[in-house]
Amino acid sequence: MEKKLSHKRSKNNFREAKKVLPDGGSRSTISLAPHSIYAQSASGKYLQDIDGNKYFDLNNNYTALIHGHAHPEITKVAVEQIKKGTGYSFGSETEYSLAHNWFNWCVFHCYGSF
Repeated sequence: MEKKLSHKRSKNNFREAKKVLPDGGSRSTISLAPHSIYAQSASGKYLQDIDGNKYFDLNNNYTALIHGHAHPEITKVAVEQIKKGTGYSFGSETEYSLAHNWFNWCVFHCYGSF
């Protein structure tokens, strides 16, 4: 026997969200009929909505979260960086280092190794 999911809070949130957001959300990819589902939390491959329903999240923000939600190592380094600052009006070593890594990755993968 299948468990019937409750969506009472999501339905109410959707009604309120439509007052300030087109179709009740900030992007069309989260739009579901008859109303969107509103996430409360997520960890690894699971997401829980505000109604207490748990989902195996196959979307993972449409592949942007290949490591899953709240991956411990990613969370750790993100918090370390947030403590150092979140948006500078100047360059930073972190910015240069990341750009350098991306450049090297692209040269290797786009053009092959020489």
